[in-house]
Amino acid sequence: MGAERFGVLDVRLAAEPSRALVTELGWVAMALAFALAAAGRATDQVELARRSRPLSLPAEIQWELLPRLALEAPEYSVAGTVEPAYDVGGDTFDYAAEPEALAVSVTDAIGHGLQAALLAGLTVAALRNARRRRAGLLEQVSHANRALYQQFGGERFVTGQVLRLDVPGGTGAVVNAGHPLPRLVRSGRVEPIGLDADLPLGVDPDAVYQVQRLTLEPGDRLVLLSDGVLEATPEGGSAYGAGRLDELVLGSREVAPYEVARLVVQEVIAHRAGDLADDLTVVCLDWRGPASLSAS
Repeated sequence: MGAERFGVLDVRLAAEPSRALVTELGWVAMALAFALAAAGRATDQVELARRSRPLSLPAEIQWELLPRLALEAPEYSVAGTVEPAYDVGGDTFDYAAEPEALAVSVTDAIGHGLQAALLAGLTVAALRNARRRRAGLLEQVSHANRALYQQFGGERFVTGQVLRLDVPGGTGAVVNAGHPLPRLVRSGRVEPIGLDADLPLGVDPDAVYQVQRLTLEPGDRLVLLSDGVLEATPEGGSAYGAGRLDELVLGSREVAPYEVARLVVQEVIAHRAGDLADDLTVVCLDWRGPASLSAS
């Protein structure tokens, strides 16, 4: 459905299909995706079918926080994923498409289990609440910071990055609340975006956050992540690290953002060679440029 993938439609045919039939089956698959999306709001059966085992309560909260996992627009494509999906809660991402802007956030609540999931839920709700009141980026972050402090008294915190991209111009604004730096793919190179780190959310109710500027060029790819990606370490081995991540991101430059997110998680899990000790969150954003430019 758009850029989001729901699954695979398996069709058994008696003979080699014609091109027209393949096209028609594509439309059938798309209609099925829309039907599944609509049904998922009214029944648990669709969600139960996609699970290989029951979710823990923290993971249930975590999944309910997530937006659609992928979105396409003429100017950009954005996709994200969170892993593991069954036991640990704390990481999450969010985005919202507006007529002339795209808002994206990645957050990582300290700890694991139910308390981390509650921290994550409050953070996402506070950011959405301020954003839906048309608050600016600083006000959104400050609102979330105060909400977390009021609830947890500075004993629990959340790192994060909150970004707003001006779609017509390709200019962005970012607040970095003590979170790992995003990676920028441009002209065959990958490098971290140099952002100053402010305090994590929930530490100090009077914390001052700064808006830092980001300018994207057509063809840029932006990858936001949580520390679980960089710090995943097998027993007796070394952390996955930025070097391996950059090599994978650069090598997958030609594939879609949803594939990048999947590939990063798949490789980190393989590197870990065992159960993950922390959540992994990856968000990939491709910037094509303003609609008039991307159409040409």
